[in-house]
Amino acid sequence: MPELQNETEQQIIEAATDVFLEKGKSGARMQEIADRAGINKALLHYYFRSKILLYQRVFASQAKILFSGMLEAMVVGQDLRSGLYGFVDRYMDIVAGNPRLISFIMWEIREGGEEMSRILKEKFQEMGFQSVPLLEVLRTGKTTSGNPIPNPEQFFLSLMGMCIYPFIARPLLTRVVPELRPEDPDFLTARKQHIMAFIDTYLDR
Repeated sequence: MPELQNETEQQIIEAATDVFLEKGKSGARMQEIADRAGINKALLHYYFRSKILLYQRVFASQAKILFSGMLEAMVVGQDLRSGLYGFVDRYMDIVAGNPRLISFIMWEIREGGEEMSRILKEKFQEMGFQSVPLLEVLRTGKTTSGNPIPNPEQFFLSLMGMCIYPFIARPLLTRVVPELRPEDPDFLTARKQHIMAFIDTYLDR
């Protein structure tokens, strides 16, 4: 019996993931989720009493993949340059390997980002962080010449944006410039190398 319950719950989560991705939190309907899961609406409400609870479960399962890996990658060692290279490599692999994450993140931001903020705060507490670890390292880091890293906040934002933008813009990029396919291994490697060159330019001052 527990196995059957787990199987049904997983069917619901998979169906809900598809519907939330297509319609967003506001546009999704419990009846459509039940239909896609192959169950009746009453059974759906037995497992999840409201759409909000179901959305929280679905979004949390997706977001924790990103946030856990991202925050772990932000813990860099004494070698700042190697640490930044490692962050770029791991962060982009996580995003490339979980394309649904970006769609969920964009929907959540569009609808206020409350759930995303809650989950991110939970991850900070779980991992013992008081602030964004990578940003704190940049604020105290030095360039090759021994000077403070200029505008560390801007550098941090540029680094994050350069990593994730191709995946956010993928629907447009693949139509306008078909050869730019973020999921392609060669593109991903070239993109990482480009960002690492940007890191070198910024640090070699």
